[in-house]
Amino acid sequence: MIYEVSILQELSPQVLNSSNTSMTVDDSRCPVLQVGQYSTLSVPLQDLLIDGFAEEFSLLVQLRSPQQDERSVFTMLSPDSRVMLQLRISAYAIIFIGTQQRHYEFPVSGLSDGKWHHVALSVSAKRLALYVDCSLLESVDWVYRSMGISTEGLLMIGGIIEAFETPFELCDSSDGMCDAVESRHDMVGRLAEIQSEINLNRSSWIKQAQKHDVHGYHCINSPDKTKEIQTLKTLMGQQSWLWKMML
Repeated sequence: MIYEVSILQELSPQVLNSSNTSMTVDDSRCPVLQVGQYSTLSVPLQDLLIDGFAEEFSLLVQLRSPQQDERSVFTMLSPDSRVMLQLRISAYAIIFIGTQQRHYEFPVSGLSDGKWHHVALSVSAKRLALYVDCSLLESVDWVYRSMGISTEGLLMIGGIIEAFETPFELCDSSDGMCDAVESRHDMVGRLAEIQSEINLNRSSWIKQAQKHDVHGYHCINSPDKTKEIQTLKTLMGQQSWLWKMML
């Protein structure tokens, strides 16, 4: 059984006490978390990874970004501020950083053209594979058999983890329709109600999705690609994270 973790539910209480961040809702009742430049939100990993971090997992993200500079999508930090896991993108590459500064850079162009792209990273016991727009870009030998990620650290979204970071939005909508965003000041109190609706839509969406070789990777087919919102779905053993974001 795969368990899904709602990152927005964990981060939403921090929005009211953070500068340059806000929670909004679009016309389709999609909750959207907006995080401005240099702002950072974080949540303890032990609150998300109750059963620990699985050694084999997949990361799935649909993204669009006009930014040319290298920036972090998300970062897992240890208690002594070491990077345990980080996914970064630039105009020319996707960078995966693991424990002990294990650094893998995959050359790929066009990710900063402002259009929607699918990116999936699969980590198994022997291989590290990267898929871009539903096609295998590169598969390499995975030298290190254990990531050794501790749940005592933090998951950080946005801001100040190396290099120059850029603004982005997180949106928790399984249908990929997160346009026409409308501000709501009472977003936190409504998350439970909205999440219930999302769960119903998500079940239908996953059944209809086109499956690929990467475990947990579903390529979303939308009549209007410009209205897709990027989806980050992390499958770690029996854990599944579903995020929406726009860089």
